[in-house]
Amino acid sequence: MLRAWKWLTFCGTELIWDAIVEANYLLRKFFLHNRMDEAMELMRMAPESLGADYFQEKFPDVEVPIRLLDAKYEFECYQFYFEAINRYDEWQKQMEGDQAPEIPQKLSDERWARLDIRRRTEYEFSVKRAHDCLQKYYRLVELYKKRAVEILEDILKAPNGWLVASPLENNEGPEVNFNFLNFNKIVNFLVVERSHDFVEIRKNFLANLLELLINIHTRSDEPLKVLEIGQLLVDPTFYLYKVFFI
Repeated sequence: MLRAWKWLTFCGTELIWDAIVEANYLLRKFFLHNRMDEAMELMRMAPESLGADYFQEKFPDVEVPIRLLDAKYEFECYQFYFEAINRYDEWQKQMEGDQAPEIPQKLSDERWARLDIRRRTEYEFSVKRAHDCLQKYYRLVELYKKRAVEILEDILKAPNGWLVASPLENNEGPEVNFNFLNFNKIVNFLVVERSHDFVEIRKNFLANLLELLINIHTRSDEPLKVLEIGQLLVDPTFYLYKVFFI
C-alpha cells in the first residue's frame, strides 16, 4: 500500500493533488487504528516539497485551491505530532542515558593536610572538571526539555486547534458529471467521515501529548507547571476540555 502511494509522488504536478490527499487519508487511518510504525514509514517516504507550496511553485498564476490548503494543514499536523514525539524521546534519552557526573567527595581537614601540593592540585582539578561536566549535563537536559515543551505546548495551544477540520466551500473540488451517482452525497459523506476521524484521533493523541508534557514537568520537579497544564485543560481559549469531556 505504501509503495503504491509512493508512485504518486513520481508523477510530477499531474498527481500532486492525489499524492497529498491520499497521504492524509492513509495517515488518518493509521492514526485512527494506532498503526504508528506504518504512519512513520509513510512520513519518511513523503518528499519534503509535498503540499501547497509545491503546487504554487509549479502553478504561480493559479490560486491554491482551498482543499489543497486544508490538505497541507492536515499533513503538517501529522508532521508536528511526530516532531513532538522525537523531541520528547531526545529529552528522555538524555535523562535516562547519561548519568549525571558525580562530584568528588569533600576531603576532611585532616586528610587535606596530609596531601602534598601536587595531590591537592590534582584533587582541585578533578572537582572543577566534575562541576563543569555536571553543568554541561544540566544544560543539555534543560535544552532538550525546552525543545520538547515548546512543541508540545504549540500543538496544545494551536490557535485553531490541532487536526481540526476547516469548513470548505461547496464549489471546491473536481468537476464531475455522473448521470448515475449523486456526487455531492459522496463528498458530504467523505467530509463527515474525515471530521469523525479527527475527533477520535484528537481524543487519543492529544491525551498522549498531555501525558508527555506532565511527565516532563513531574520528572523535572516542577509541580506548578503541572498545575498549569490542568488550567490549560479548562482554558476557554483552547477548549481542550471539549476534546475529552464532550
